[in-house]
Amino acid sequence: LGELNLDIPVAAVVKDDRHKAAGILATTEIESNYKFDILLANAESHRFAINYYRNLARKRMKF
Repeated sequence: LGELNLDIPVAAVVKDDRHKAAGILATTEIESNYKFDILLANAESHRFAINYYRNLARKRMKF
């Protein structure tokens, strides 16, 4: 990315011991402007993962 002169901001969601969102690691600008969007995307990906693994378990139980 450096060779292409691309500067892509990155944010990360910090989880606690119970795998719940505890905070966001990002620049102040990103966190203040996109905090809700970051947490919403995190919740949606969590929902997707849970549904995926539940469906796998259901498929295994059919056999």
